[in-house]
Amino acid sequence: MSLRKRCSRTEPATLTDGSPNQLHCPASPRCEHHWHYDFQINHARHRGTTDTADKHKARDIEANIRGFSMESTAFAGSLTSRFGRLP
Repeated sequence: MSLRKRCSRTEPATLTDGSPNQLHCPASPRCEHHWHYDFQINHARHRGTTDTADKHKARDIEANIRGFSMESTAFAGSLTSRFGRLP
């Protein structure tokens, strides 16, 4: 599993110029920020947001995306073996 939140309670609340830090969240990981996935299949990186703050839903979404990506990769591989390298 490769889920993470962009926010962190360890990040400083303000930046060096005094502006608020977007990555600081005192309630992280139990906050309303979305979970993000990040994984690789055959050296291709897949990353994005799950659009949910619920970690259990985020796990399911990430598993669905990973499965779809693996099926797409397998399909492209079967085409390559039949017809040669695709443009």
